[in-house]
Amino acid sequence: NSTMRDYMAGEASRDLVRRYFMPEDVMAAHDEGIIHVHDTDYISGPLHNCDLINLEDMLQNGTVISGTLIDICKRNGKRGFLNVNTGKTLIRAKYRKAFIFSDSLAAVVGKDRKVGFIRTDGSFAIPPEYLFMEGHDYVFRNGYCWIKTQEGHYGVIDKSGEWVLEPRFDYLSDHTSNAFIVSEKEQYGLLDQDLNWLYEPIYEDIRIEDEDKRTVYVTDGGIKRLLTYEGKVLE
Repeated sequence: NSTMRDYMAGEASRDLVRRYFMPEDVMAAHDEGIIHVHDTDYISGPLHNCDLINLEDMLQNGTVISGTLIDICKRNGKRGFLNVNTGKTLIRAKYRKAFIFSDSLAAVVGKDRKVGFIRTDGSFAIPPEYLFMEGHDYVFRNGYCWIKTQEGHYGVIDKSGEWVLEPRFDYLSDHTSNAFIVSEKEQYGLLDQDLNWLYEPIYEDIRIEDEDKRTVYVTDGGIKRLLTYEGKVLE
């Protein structure tokens, strides 16, 4: 019957995936429970069983659904990049650390602990010149990447590696929202998505109240006010 045929086909698919489709280190990680290779009973053919999509991660990190899906792979303690659709290595594992591709670039860290950004063919778009800082997220979004210096200061580079904001800030909020809070010498300011100043860093405190409504709390001279991004006083 159809149930038995589906079961037999699934078992055959699992065997094909293990022996021919997936690299040995991927299946070893699957067996050890480090990762889960989903739908091994379907992915040897043109069908799949279900989709579990993290939409926020997909939109922010550039995951490709209908084209080539590139993910980080690990071999002998080194990182490279894998075509998840085919299981083939795109960029051999030779980096100390690697970050996801976003805006068509991925950060990689070499033996000298310098961060550079490569294209999908493995060539450098931005040479390795930034000292790697543990815990920092080296990902481009909307054409920009936040960089943290050895001195603990933050700045922003574009996809050519040029500083759009020099690394002089003590704090720079995560660049997944529509405005970014910055701190310089214990004074706060606000930037828009294109890194234009909405509020210069001259205030005692700034906190985004509602991203959708584009409202922000600004404290100046001990007085806290609710303002729009454009400077209109609401309360």
